[in-house]
Amino acid sequence: MEFTEDFMKKIKFSHDYDKLQGMGHTSTLLQVLKVHYTDLSEYMLKYDAKIYGSDELYPVPKGDLILLIFQSDKNMIFTTIRRYTPSKFEYYKNLEGVVFEIC
Repeated sequence: MEFTEDFMKKIKFSHDYDKLQGMGHTSTLLQVLKVHYTDLSEYMLKYDAKIYGSDELYPVPKGDLILLIFQSDKNMIFTTIRRYTPSKFEYYKNLEGVVFEIC
């Protein structure tokens, strides 16, 4: 699935996170996985939730989650965790390989 720049998919972040520093403005969604909160190490949770310029961690929901794996336009890999719903999982799964604008 390809989108022109006018219709580029966007992935929005509620904060500026450490993991996004130096990533560029667009990223390709490489993989979508369903995981459970208990599957993730404390290191992964800290990596995913650390707000830039702060010691604050964004609260990761407990329960089923969606792990999105991206490759930035600077060829760097990063992940993000989203709350799982069947429809959200299907939405992201159908967008593997698509380039997203990072917002």
